[in-house]
Amino acid sequence: MFQKLDHIAIAVKNTEEALRFYQGTMGLPLILSEVLEEVGVRLTHLDMGNVQLQLVEPLHDTHPIAKFIEERGEGMHHLCWKVDDAEKAMAKLPDFGLQAKAGEPHPAPKGGKAAFIDPTMTRGVLWEMTG
Repeated sequence: MFQKLDHIAIAVKNTEEALRFYQGTMGLPLILSEVLEEVGVRLTHLDMGNVQLQLVEPLHDTHPIAKFIEERGEGMHHLCWKVDDAEKAMAKLPDFGLQAKAGEPHPAPKGGKAAFIDPTMTRGVLWEMTG
């Protein structure tokens, strides 16, 4: 079901400032940057070779990512696994002793769908699946 690591997500306060480091200092090429109003985030993907780095900027102070940054500072937020179909993968989670954080998948870049797995079941690491 889990095909490969799709991306590593980093919570950031300001994408443009973060890009000065990730693009400027680290030299990572930009793949895409997209605002998902319905989810309340700006997602920016950078190429790290065999995996992407995703910068996640909250659009509102009340967004859970904003609260994450307020409590912990900017930094790693989640790992995302590639799956064929997020909805089908959600239905298979109980076979692995896992469960999704929400009942429905959420919007992902390029019109895709994704779902988070309850981190209490993944040893405290937030996992996401995208298809």
